[in-house]
Amino acid sequence: MFGLTLILLASVVALTARLPRIFGYLMALSGLGYIVQGWVLGSEGFSTTNTFTILAGYVLILA
Repeated sequence: MFGLTLILLASVVALTARLPRIFGYLMALSGLGYIVQGWVLGSEGFSTTNTFTILAGYVLILA
């Protein structure tokens, strides 16, 4: 749900003129990272692939 929320909010940010579009793009990438993390966690459990997606999501949300 958090990933979907980030993607929807990113689309609003990218479509408005008040904020730079790069913020929307970064938010969308972070949302995708969280969606992939949920997918991997559901299919493989806590594995090394999940660790990579967690780190990618953290880096993108901090950016």
